[in-house]
Amino acid sequence: MATPKTRPYWLAGGTERCDFCEHPYVHQTGRRCAGCDRGCCGQCFEVDRETGEALCAECLAEARGEGEG
Repeated sequence: MATPKTRPYWLAGGTERCDFCEHPYVHQTGRRCAGCDRGCCGQCFEVDRETGEALCAECLAEARGEGEG
């Protein structure tokens, strides 16, 4: 009989929770926003092309000047 193997960390249940979508993610796969320092999963951040920083959607919009009335 085959011995069960442990799952790789990126497939195991996450211990962190995204501040934006609230889905669990594994700590090693998450990012922190360079603007507000909130933790986010790999789906909820974008890299600013000008600075190369990982930013959440809110900080990216602010950096681009969007949302100002």
